[in-house]
Amino acid sequence: MRRHIAKELKDVALHLSITCGLSDERIKHHTGISVRSLKRLRQTYRETGQTVRVPATCGRPRRLTASEAQFLEECIRQEPDLSLMELRQRLLDVYEVDVSIMTVWRTLKRRGCTKEMLKGESAAARLPGAARAERPADPEAAPSVADASTVVPRV
Repeated sequence: MRRHIAKELKDVALHLSITCGLSDERIKHHTGISVRSLKRLRQTYRETGQTVRVPATCGRPRRLTASEAQFLEECIRQEPDLSLMELRQRLLDVYEVDVSIMTVWRTLKRRGCTKEMLKGESAAARLPGAARAERPADPEAAPSVADASTVVPRV
């Protein structure tokens, strides 16, 4: 039956095995870790220098590589007023990578490129979420985007 073995217990078992020179059977008796697991533990330690394998990354792979994300940052530095749509188009033109506008935005956000870093109100207003933050709390105070074509001045 498989069970999780805590890193601390693996560290103790490795210490008992390597430093103290106890046999696998004695370590099994003291820690409850099977002989097969002890052999795998020593092999992992020889290969990685660690008692546990830590995955390089978690989750789904990124759509944009580090160089593509760096390209987006450089575009922002050179022309702070670029819209997300324009950034997406430049990425398509240069790297032939077709991603959504949200992917561009999330990539910039992940790399620390925030609305405050972008110079100019027009660029900051183009980021998703900016429109939500600027909307007044009172729905009567300003017309919604859907009503923009039928705006009548208030008297």
